[in-house]
This record gives sequence, structure tokens and C-alpha cells, in this order.
Amino acid sequence: MVDEQMVENALVIPKLLLIHIPKTAGTNIFVSLSEQVPAEMICPARFNDLHVVPKSLLNKWTYFVLHCGFSHIRAIDGHLITATFIRDPVERFISMLRFVRRQKDNPSGLMTILNSINDYDFIMSSETENFATHLANDATFRLSQTEFAASEYDPGVNIADLAESKLGLATENLEKLDYIGLSECFDFSFMNLCGILGISASQKGRKINTSAEQRPSIYSDEAVLTRIKYLTRFDNEIYQRGSKIFYDKNGGMKFELSAISGVLQERAGMKYVVHAKNGHVLIGPYIDLPAGRYKLEFQILEAELNSNTGYLRFDATAGMGSHLLAVHEEAVTDSRISNKTIIFDFQLLEFSSNIEFRVAT
Repeated sequence: MVDEQMVENALVIPKLLLIHIPKTAGTNIFVSLSEQVPAEMICPARFNDLHVVPKSLLNKWTYFVLHCGFSHIRAIDGHLITATFIRDPVERFISMLRFVRRQKDNPSGLMTILNSINDYDFIMSSETENFATHLANDATFRLSQTEFAASEYDPGVNIADLAESKLGLATENLEKLDYIGLSECFDFSFMNLCGILGISASQKGRKINTSAEQRPSIYSDEAVLTRIKYLTRFDNEIYQRGSKIFYDKNGGMKFELSAISGVLQERAGMKYVVHAKNGHVLIGPYIDLPAGRYKLEFQILEAELNSNTGYLRFDATAGMGSHLLAVHEEAVTDSRISNKTIIFDFQLLEFSSNIEFRVAT
């Protein structure tokens, strides 16, 4: 006998509410999502006004990517998947500050302040610390939001004290979300989100630009970075907790490296590199990763070398190969290797761009 309730549940398309913390690739998610599903399924609104939309109109849409707070979960009926993407708070703060500076016609109080002060003074001055702290801890405020109204800046409130008081609730609500993605691992995070939603994603999302080389020179100043870390200290708690959840749930990330030597062939559904020259054979995937300790695992199904003696070299680098993070050399006493797993650790002391893994002979 067929369980009608089970059949009905299986046919229900889950809805998505993604709480878009500014400068965490939310726009990329919106655009990438629009490439996977019909446009009429996506709510065109992007801001904190869902509570004023009639229910009859809300029911037309399936996917919501909004600059909103946790409270907006209550506004959407049906089987709802809740999600957010998080980003290294220092990187997010720098990106947000530069973004606001580009909004020349924005009449906000922040824009008024920034028009009369440079980045260095805004970050370092005690006179603007309250405003900077508010800008630096958007995740804490959005995830702790209990009312539909947007979190407005109040100059009469000590923002650091307010953020500290909301951190516990923000962390609790973060853990209630169905999915947490990392902006630094955008493609992987987006594809996983599509999988949860039952969307067969035909192409990857757009990788966000987190390159430190794009920054103004003041962000190479150790005193400035130390100050930003202090300003973002509450969002850093959110980020550290969210990153742990991300890695625990996903059980690591899998990548296929690119061949730069030899000829790529496919046999029985597996890819092989043949006629490779000595030197680097496989490279990739050029991802950005937050600070932390990582375990790197290379799985070799089969490798055949030209001579009976030699080695395979495996390494991890940052900055397009400019900074060596870890290296492992595997001696080869037989010309053929089968079903070999190479595992070693590497550590990042800070957010790093263009992480590359390489295999050489």
C-alpha cells in the first residue's frame, strides 16, 4: 500500500530563505541560482521588507535571497530550508567599507561620515569606533534579529556592548540554520546548497574575488589589521563556529586537479594523464581558505613512472605557488603505484587566497 502522505511530501519543492549578510557572495548566489531555476520561482526583492509583502504574493516564490534577519523565517510558509553564507570577518569588513565608499549617491549616515574621513582614520579613531563596530558585526546583528524591523544604527547606544549581548542568540540561531556556506569556498558551497534543495546544478557559481592584492596599501599595515580584528571580534565568533559546522557537516571538500603536462585520457570513467614530462603534472584548484589547520589527502588509483626508482612530490601552496605551506615526497621503488593514499597537514595562520595543490614527478 502506498503511503499518500509520503508521496505528497516527496512532491513538495522545498523553499529557500538565504539570509544574505552583505559582502558574503549573496549576489553571486542570486545570479547563480537564476541560472539553475526559472526566474519566476525567485523572489525579486533583495532587502529587508519581506514582512510587508502579502502572503498571496509570497506563495508565488520558492527561493528568497534577502538582506534580512533571522526573524524573516516566520514570514514564509511551507517546507523551508534556511541558510546563510559567512566570510572571514576581516575580509568582509574591508570589502564592505570599500563597497559603501563606491555608493556616491547613498545618503546614509555612514556615507556622510566616510565622505569626511579616510579609511585609516575611520578604522583607527575612537570617535568612529561605534559606527565601525556596527559595520563590522553585521552577522551578529542579523542572526540575533527578533523583530522584522531592520537593525538601525543608534549613536546613543554602545554598539560593542549591544553586539556582545546579542552574540549568544546569534550563535544559537546560526546552529538552527539548515545550511551554512563559506564564501571562500563558494563553488563547493553553492553546489552543496543546490543538492540540499534538490536542484541539479548544471554549472558552478561565480567565484568571489577575495584577493588581498586588490586592497589599498593601508590594509598591509599590521596595526590596521589588528584593529579590524578587534572591531570584528563578535562576528569572528560567528565565523569560527560556522566554519566548524561547515567542515563537520561536509566531511571535507573534494577537488579534481588539472593536468599541465602530458595528455589527459579517460578509461572506464576515470581520468588519466599519460606521457607526462618530469616536473609538475597536476595542479589546482585555486581556492580561498580561512585561517585554520587542514588535512590534505591525495588519492592515487594508479601511477606508472618511467623508471623503477624516483619519487612523487605532493605539496600545498598559497598565492599562486608563491608560498609553500607543506610538502611530502613519496619514494617510488617500483615503477607502478596502485591504490595509494597520501595524507599530510598544513596550517594557515590567516585568510589566504589561491590555495594550490600540486603533484610532480
